[in-house]
Amino acid sequence: MNDNNDNNESKSCCCSFLIDPIRNVWPSSQTQRTSPSQIKSKSIIITWLQTVIPILHWLPNYDFRHDLLNDIIAGCTILALHIPQGLAYGRLAGVEPINGLYVSLFPVIIYAILGTSRQVSIGTFAVISIACRDALESFDLHQSIVLKDQNFHTSSLLSSTNGTTTTPSPIPDDLPTPIEILSTLALFVGIIQFLMGFLRLGILSIILSEILISAFVTACSYHVFTSQIFALIDVDSKADGDDFELPLPFDIVKSWSRFIVRIPKANLTTVIISATCIAILIACKYGLQPFLMKRFKLKNLVIPIDIMVIIFATLISSLADLNGNYEVKIIPAIPKA
Repeated sequence: MNDNNDNNESKSCCCSFLIDPIRNVWPSSQTQRTSPSQIKSKSIIITWLQTVIPILHWLPNYDFRHDLLNDIIAGCTILALHIPQGLAYGRLAGVEPINGLYVSLFPVIIYAILGTSRQVSIGTFAVISIACRDALESFDLHQSIVLKDQNFHTSSLLSSTNGTTTTPSPIPDDLPTPIEILSTLALFVGIIQFLMGFLRLGILSIILSEILISAFVTACSYHVFTSQIFALIDVDSKADGDDFELPLPFDIVKSWSRFIVRIPKANLTTVIISATCIAILIACKYGLQPFLMKRFKLKNLVIPIDIMVIIFATLISSLADLNGNYEVKIIPAIPKA
């Protein structure tokens, strides 16, 4: 009985400790009564804010004791995947690899505040990267970038073939860069998605059949794989007048024919590195991981082999100076700020 009384007294003390400051700020119901209409309006405002900003709803109810450690482990797992994916997708989109890391970071922070799904992994996507690169290829940026890099100015004079000097055609100073084009594209896509979300047009997704979605995903995987085969052997993917090309339809077929023709120009060191990394990834995912799960009777096991391959390959490239000795292409220096 004494223990129960002590517990009740401690609970009452804790409650009074938490409630007394609130009572000092807000008057009691005896001194100031709130009308039902005011209570209803406040509840409507709170519900609307929680709907617009979902973090206001789930964060106060978050169980830090049971969920925080699991979420940290899940975050580290996603981090191991997003770092190599961000670097690769940045290059795939036609911009610097560091931009791929930016896209992998900031959308996650925004979605944590405004998102509603706990299972969605926000970040770069191969199909979107290819679509962005197609948008860049519609602009004639190569010549303008080369001229800017070589510091050509409109006031410079060029010697003509007959010995006289002529003034070159002026180069506009406001030529768009690839990152400016993709930023503008992302802005307009965001506006369109905001309008579609405001009009509740997500229900239109129910008209997409499962067969259509499966076919789209499969076709996208072929396009993504085709876009990366040139980097596996370190050859240029753009059309060259020196190479013989068959008059074939569809860009993907032309890419494969161009790839086969340029195999003799491949960098042998790059081919060995690519084959070794692919073999390690496949062996770990389909060999080592299932074996460990079966051996130790684990329900789930994720080995961050992606980030491990990136780390070891980077160390080997740096220690052996593969870029200087064997002309293996590497990612340029990532800016610190």
